[in-house]
Amino acid sequence: MVKDNKNNKSLEEMFDNLSTEETKITDTKESKIKKRKVSIIIGTLTSVLLLGVGGAYYISQQETVEVERATNTVTVEDTGNKINNSTNNNQVIPLPDWAKKHYSTLNEDETNQMLTSLDNGIFGNLIQSIPSVNEGYTSDKLKMLDEEGFPNLYYTTFTQEDVKSEIIVHLNRIINPIFGGYIDFQYGIENKPEDINPLVYSDMFTEDYLTKHKNNIPLLVDKDKNNFGYEWEDTKDNKKARIIGIVQDIEELSSNDEFTEITIKARVATFANTKNSQIRKNYNVTMKLVGNEEGNSDNKLLISDFEMKESE
Repeated sequence: MVKDNKNNKSLEEMFDNLSTEETKITDTKESKIKKRKVSIIIGTLTSVLLLGVGGAYYISQQETVEVERATNTVTVEDTGNKINNSTNNNQVIPLPDWAKKHYSTLNEDETNQMLTSLDNGIFGNLIQSIPSVNEGYTSDKLKMLDEEGFPNLYYTTFTQEDVKSEIIVHLNRIINPIFGGYIDFQYGIENKPEDINPLVYSDMFTEDYLTKHKNNIPLLVDKDKNNFGYEWEDTKDNKKARIIGIVQDIEELSSNDEFTEITIKARVATFANTKNSQIRKNYNVTMKLVGNEEGNSDNKLLISDFEMKESE
């Protein structure tokens, strides 16, 4: 692990320290296979930069990557669409088009927009540390062995494409009731959250998590059945999302030694257009994912733990 300490070493000096035989980073596929663990944590350049090298993750390029964070806002076009009928100064929620649809109905263009929605943030650099199908790797269990019956050097538990897609989809299904398909249950007085169909969310979680959190699935539903404690415009029969979350960035991605569990830390903002004002809250999310060994869904990664805490 390398840290930018009080001696104010330059980034070049820090990365020079990685040139030992034990932690040497190369650009060959064979050498990437031999690594045991890589955990990358990139914060703002005014804090600490950490780089752990080993084997569960892989560095795909030998040169260092400069991370530039221009703003703390979501880089999506403001579409001007509200999430309800509120008239409070015509405030809008900055939702991209793909986030205004159920996840299962996205077309190819919308799917590509979703998958690249965080490429300009820290996550876009972190994800590069995972082996990609574009480099010849595969996560297809049928290809664990090569044609001669030997272990396939290019088999990996998860590819970059697997991790990127399922992290983005899982997060947005949880914090966006439109994308996740549970708008009705943001009206807890009329629709009790405990009556939500498990098919809405169960394919994202491990059986163990579902058992332990049966009555506390982390969706943005009106759990207290009190309209979230706010007064809303009357939407009559045309229910619209009351509270909706947007992923601002994923700032940490790491794995265990066996590369069987992935942990991500993300920043999320929620917005609500109440009758009188727009309310924004910021959250820090920690989500752990494991390989799907249960066969209960087509997802390769399942959520084994999820925590969402309000931040300043």
